[in-house]
Amino acid sequence: MHPSQGIKVHSLSYWHDVFRLPDVVRTRVPVRYDPFDISVVYAYVHERWVECVTSSYGQFHGHSERELLLVTAELRALNRKHHRTTPITATRIAAFLADIEAHEAVLLQRLRDQETRAVVQLIDRGSHASAPSGEPPPLATRPAMPRLVAASPGGAPVDLSTLQVYEEYR
Repeated sequence: MHPSQGIKVHSLSYWHDVFRLPDVVRTRVPVRYDPFDISVVYAYVHERWVECVTSSYGQFHGHSERELLLVTAELRALNRKHHRTTPITATRIAAFLADIEAHEAVLLQRLRDQETRAVVQLIDRGSHASAPSGEPPPLATRPAMPRLVAASPGGAPVDLSTLQVYEEYR
């Protein structure tokens, strides 16, 4: 960790005031981060986790680690294409993200990350709300489902109300 820049993760610098303390300067600290939001990382300093933010918080908030990796790969490819050795900095990454509409691969990854985040949150909520045995709640506690009929691959109708319901999707 550098005393004036803080910690660096994936080409971005993050800062917290605890980094000014003399016993913390130029030490290595464990770091954790949310892969779906690169604007914040957490550093373990003095027996606690502290929230460190990047200087360009507004430009990186809501962007995922995978987006950042795609952007840096694209910037490296542009450097090779134009025979440049321009370093990849937070300013260049932020400028690239500001003009993201021109880069379809990054937008597609953002959609995938949003879908994945929603699934992870549902799984997390489900693990806390379910019974300790892991079994679904009894049928009497479930809301009444409308009687639906669907066609099976063989063409015969299937009464969906007779099938076991594991979880409801909304």
